[in-house]
Amino acid sequence: MRDILGLGILISSIFSCNTNFSCNTNVTSKNNASPWCVEAYNDLEKQMTALKDTVPTEVKGDVNIPNESNYLKKCSLLPSLAQKCMAVSFAQKNTKKCQNLDLRGEDQKNFEKLVSGK
Repeated sequence: MRDILGLGILISSIFSCNTNFSCNTNVTSKNNASPWCVEAYNDLEKQMTALKDTVPTEVKGDVNIPNESNYLKKCSLLPSLAQKCMAVSFAQKNTKKCQNLDLRGEDQKNFEKLVSGK
């Protein structure tokens, strides 16, 4: 769990609010999704788009942006703290809380899938 979250935080630190990407902490909900999940999806979409622009052509097919509706639905099912930890702005300010998430069962599986962009 920590390895996956660590990877997410590492990637998110590369694309933090201090880069040319803007961080919007006042996002409005899409389809009744949690605002944290909407922010997390927007963060992931920016990261994946930037990654696609930098990876070699033969790898580009492996870099896919997840379906927004499915992502938001799965994210919104997670416990509140896990939803917050999905968003770059929260995860960077609350690294210890996010690293110590204690998720089990379906919550853990969904969190791992979301963090890995699947």
